[in-house]
Amino acid sequence: MSYNANLKNLALFEIGAAMMVFAVLFHIVRAYQPPAPMVAVATAGAVKPPTGPAVQASETK
Repeated sequence: MSYNANLKNLALFEIGAAMMVFAVLFHIVRAYQPPAPMVAVATAGAVKPPTGPAVQASETK
């Protein structure tokens, strides 16, 4: 409404104030989210290589 009344500076101020309010609410909600659980990642050294061939002799034709 203020934009149509040629109060462009007031319109920009109102949009900026609304964006600041939403930013504050977003950061407050984000701050209270529980952290994700930590999952142990297997390293390449912990994985044992296969001992036999990948294809058995009975499977080949």
